[in-house]
Amino acid sequence: WSSTSSSFETNHENDWIIFKCDQLYIPRKIVICNTNTHSDCGIKTMRLSIGNVFECSEWDPLHCRTIHVKRNNNMQYFDLNVMNEKSTTIHTIESKRYTHIKLDLINNHGCKVADWSRFVFYEFKLYGIRLHEK
Repeated sequence: WSSTSSSFETNHENDWIIFKCDQLYIPRKIVICNTNTHSDCGIKTMRLSIGNVFECSEWDPLHCRTIHVKRNNNMQYFDLNVMNEKSTTIHTIESKRYTHIKLDLINNHGCKVADWSRFVFYEFKLYGIRLHEK
């Protein structure tokens, strides 16, 4: 559950979650399950980025475009094209030693009720390949 809709200044303001990984990983796939209870508040669009939250506020994209999530409570799978020239490369992750993943929640499925959470989802998983330390 995110902050309530009334706490966002505009309908264009995003919410986000930052995850810290213990080691260097190449993210390859995400899985998300929207809520069934408040389906209008389920995530509709999101972006994933990678960076180091304490060293700089710059985030590099993990996927070349916005991810569109369906309005249902089924597990939804999305491959991340980290090898794509428009996304962050393995070399960048290794050289900058990125250990934080940022999930930007952009739009929900239409909920604008002031005292409800703006974004509600049931489950989020991130799968990847661990990089060996040099």
